[in-house]
Amino acid sequence: MGRESYSPAIYAGWTGGAVAALGIGAALLSGAGAAAADAASGSGSGSSPSAHSAPRNSAGPSASGHSARPAKPAATTTSGTRSAATPTVRAAALTSSTQESASPASVTTLTKAAAPVKSPLPNPMAMVTAAVNAFFKQVQTSFTAAARTAAPSTGTAAPRTGPATWGTPTRTTYFTDPSVLSGWSVYTGTYPEGTRTPTALSFANGVMTITGDAQGNDEGIAWMPGQKYGGWEVRLRVPAGAANYDPVLLLWPDAENWPKGGEVDFMEMWDDPTRQTVHSVLHYGQTNKMVMASVAMDATQWHTYAVKWTSTQITTYVDGVPLFTSTNKSQFPPGAMHLCIQLDTMGPDIAAGATMEVAWAKQYSLAAVT
Repeated sequence: MGRESYSPAIYAGWTGGAVAALGIGAALLSGAGAAAADAASGSGSGSSPSAHSAPRNSAGPSASGHSARPAKPAATTTSGTRSAATPTVRAAALTSSTQESASPASVTTLTKAAAPVKSPLPNPMAMVTAAVNAFFKQVQTSFTAAARTAAPSTGTAAPRTGPATWGTPTRTTYFTDPSVLSGWSVYTGTYPEGTRTPTALSFANGVMTITGDAQGNDEGIAWMPGQKYGGWEVRLRVPAGAANYDPVLLLWPDAENWPKGGEVDFMEMWDDPTRQTVHSVLHYGQTNKMVMASVAMDATQWHTYAVKWTSTQITTYVDGVPLFTSTNKSQFPPGAMHLCIQLDTMGPDIAAGATMEVAWAKQYSLAAVT
């Protein structure tokens, strides 16, 4: 082969190598763009809620006039709707309008000139390097676009959401000893399934334990007065116990006008002796309608449960992750609500007894959570 020309077969081979390299780069770019979108958007799903299986009553402290809480209707008798936690919708893979074309350059056919012209031999390595560099430039463009989509610059601070973003609490109780209950109402009295007694409370190692025994002796406490709008947060764990001893964190109306006054159960378990499912239940309306969501989790470990209530939404959280949200204002309580911490007897299966361990509770103003 003379130095004046190159065979079409060899030239086509070099060009094909460049096209293949660019094709690989384009394929990898497509995967990288999808990965960037997934990282930016995330995904999630809600668990299907379980129905209430039995009514629950609670006797409140006689000193404060906290009336006995009427029974919750079974799922078959409520006219309310039930909804699982709304899953996050995964965004489609992001593309960038500034991406460079990965199309190979057109092939030029060389012909023998009248006067010989020396041309350098094409370098396959240089062609591959150029293709790889173009590929990485495209990847960088895609990730930049994904980052801008995930965190758009608006010039204003994002609104607070989970408890980690909330401001300073207006009240805090660390359950270190009985004296901290001076700011709480301690329940006394009987109700159809059990008896409220302060002897069911004990304190050790910075933890308050509520104990329910085989005879139905249990306890609850209420943090009064309450407030309209704001946030509440409680740190606790619930060891395995009798199926019909049900732990619950709830907001109860100061006006004692249940069911019209509403009820927000932001952590509740029922018929669950192993404590592996947590529910949030919002009660509303004169006929005690309900909406709810559930999550499978190990509640025998320490977790932080919280609820935020504003004029536009009610959201419950487990360890800062939203569990349930309602933006339907017709479901919101009409007046001030206060926090209650209760271990409730809810049926005959209580022989094994149960405990509920609480480390601390916090209350936040509306300004602190918005």
